[in-house]
Amino acid sequence: MGLTRDEAKRLCDRVLGMVSADSAELWLSDRSDLHLRHANNDITSNAVADSLRVSLSVAYGKRSASISLNRTDDAALRQAVEKVQAMAKLAPEDPEFMPPLEPAAFAEPLTWSEATATATPADAVEWVRPVIEAARAAKVESAGYLKRSVGGAALANSAGLFVHQRATSVGFSLTARTADGNGSGWASTQVTDCAGLDLAPVGARAIRKALDSRNPAARAPGRATVVLEPAAVRDLVSLLSWGLDRREFDEGRSFLNALVDEGADPVGA
Repeated sequence: MGLTRDEAKRLCDRVLGMVSADSAELWLSDRSDLHLRHANNDITSNAVADSLRVSLSVAYGKRSASISLNRTDDAALRQAVEKVQAMAKLAPEDPEFMPPLEPAAFAEPLTWSEATATATPADAVEWVRPVIEAARAAKVESAGYLKRSVGGAALANSAGLFVHQRATSVGFSLTARTADGNGSGWASTQVTDCAGLDLAPVGARAIRKALDSRNPAARAPGRATVVLEPAAVRDLVSLLSWGLDRREFDEGRSFLNALVDEGADPVGA
C-alpha cells in the first residue's frame, strides 16, 4: 500500500470526472499495517491488514453532502457519486460553506522510508527477538506490541488542487514485569525509517525499570518534582492539541477563554 503520487492522482481524477455538481472535494487514504504481539516472552500473533478509503463531498451552491466507501471500481464509484449528489440537492443551505481551495505548492514531507515500506512479518520477528531473549535472561515476563504502518493520503478538488503524501512508521511498546509481580517497567519508541532498527535498548529500559521498581517504599504526601518521559509528554501534547479549536474559542467553549494574556505567563481569569 502507500499509493504513489501518480496512482493517487489517477484515482482522484477518475472520481472527480464523474461529478456534475457545482464543486467537489475528495479525500483518499490507504494504509497497510503489520502487527506483531508478544506475551509471556513468546510471539502470539503476526498479521497484516490493508485498507483504503475514498471520501467525497459535493456541493450545489451552499448545499452539500458527503459519502465514503472502500471500493475503487467504476461501478461502485459512480453509484457513490450519484447517491451523494442526490443527498446534496436535498440538504439545507450551510451559511458557513466554504468553496474549494485553489491550487497551492507544498514542501515535500520527509515521512517516507522504502526500507520500512518493504519490511515483512519475518523482519518484525527479528526486530523483537533480542527483546524477548533479554527478558528471558533477566527472568522477567515481557509483553509488547509492534506496528509497522505504510500509508498514503491525497486531497483533490474541482478547483484543481491536488496534494499527496506517503508516510511510514514503526512503533513498539513493551511492558516488563518481575515474575512475582513486584516490579514493572515500560518503554516505547517510534521511527520513520526502520533501516538498522535496534529494539534491544528499548527492551533494556523496560527491564531495568521492572527490576529497579521492586519493593517500593512508602513516601509521605507532599509536593515532588516529576520528570516525564518523551512518550508521556507526546501523549499529553496530543490531547492538548484537540482542545486548540478556533470554533470552540469563538463560541466561548474553550479552556483558552479562561486565560488572560498580560504579557507574561497566562493566568486564569
